[in-house]
Amino acid sequence: GSAKPAPPASAPPAQQPSAAPPAGAASAGPKLKNAAQIGQTIPAGWVEGTNFAVSDGNLNNGDLVIIKRSDGSIRYGEIVDKTGLPWQQAFVVAVSAKPDGTSEFTRTEEARNIFTVGAGKGAAAATPVAPAGQKAAPLPSGTQRAPIGLGAGGGKTAADQQKLEREAALAEKKRQQEEARAEQQRLFEEKKRKAEEERAAKAAAQAAARNQPPPPASQPPPPKAAAPKAAPARQGSGGFFGLGSAKPAPPASAPPAQQPSAAPPAGAASAGPKLKNAAQIGQTIPAGWVEGTNFAVSDGNLNNGDLVIIKRSDGSIRYGEIVDKTGLPWQQAFVVAVSAKPDGTSEFTRTEEARNIFTVGAGKGAAAATPVAPAGQKAAPLPSGTQRAPIGLGAGGGKTAADQQKLEREAALAEKKRQQE
Repeated sequence: GSAKPAPPASAPPAQQPSAAPPAGAASAGPKLKNAAQIGQTIPAGWVEGTNFAVSDGNLNNGDLVIIKRSDGSIRYGEIVDKTGLPWQQAFVVAVSAKPDGTSEFTRTEEARNIFTVGAGKGAAAATPVAPAGQKAAPLPSGTQRAPIGLGAGGGKTAADQQKLEREAALAEKKRQQEEARAEQQRLFEEKKRKAEEERAAKAAAQAAARNQPPPPASQPPPPKAAAPKAAPARQGSGGFFGLGSAKPAPPASAPPAQQPSAAPPAGAASAGPKLKNAAQIGQTIPAGWVEGTNFAVSDGNLNNGDLVIIKRSDGSIRYGEIVDKTGLPWQQAFVVAVSAKPDGTSEFTRTEEARNIFTVGAGKGAAAATPVAPAGQKAAPLPSGTQRAPIGLGAGGGKTAADQQKLEREAALAEKKRQQE
């Protein structure tokens, strides 16, 4: 009874710290069988069907597998669990290992998206089909951090499964929303493109109507009114040259007989001058041509009839021909024929500044720069896009001051409309 109780009481505290390490080791999770290979890319020379093949779905925890990652690489993984409904053939694959050999990151894949090393043990896994009355459980996509305790042997609770299903549903909803937004944007762009095409077609039709000569069918109904107008003009010119003694009646009866024969020359004149390079106008340049070697920005020294190259609004690069100069002298703007009629005359033209016109070859001089207006002057507005060539417009000009004013007015209206749009 003389022994003190203190020594026995001091022994248990010395043994308590030794119990902590086993608990820590258990929380780290099971070791991966192939930790050194997990996350590594397969050899560069491997070929699908020879060195690796789609799995047959008969996979077990610890199997070394191959999966295609979201970044396009093909890497090793290890089966650590089965998930989803039994018929879904879905597995949890470890795609990254910690330094201690346990799973760090996992992703869920169906058997048909998992590959095994070798040429394949059996028939490749097909797309799973749900039994009647059942729906597939949503599977999480992409890479997720493995829940604590997830690995060979499972250890996943119902709450973990519900969380994964919620995350998968949110990911699917986000994907559907992104697809819907992309489709809406595509429809908007398509509608915008069609509207621009309709406006361009309408503008071209209006321009063609303004430049069209009055139809001859509207003239025959009042022939008596047309004859007297022609007769005085001929008599006046005759009187001016001293032929006033002639009676007015005979000349008045002569013009009606000669008017039908005068129509063809007038029609031929309205066709306009022939283009020098009609066969090439509107054709695309050779596919192998390079800017700076085969063609270059013009130096602004351009003349009617020159074969040039311009970049069209549809992105193509095609031949054209200079048919006129427009704008103010310092603007260096030219009218370019971009389409030719079957008879070799200009059909459609567009106005371009010299800095946007290219010539064949490496260039004759310094490229034309952006024109600068002299002090106190403003640039004349130039029409944008392609317009039908006015009657008689082509090599040689034939444009009066009134024609030039009309073109400038139309260009100003076109520019104002473009700014409003």
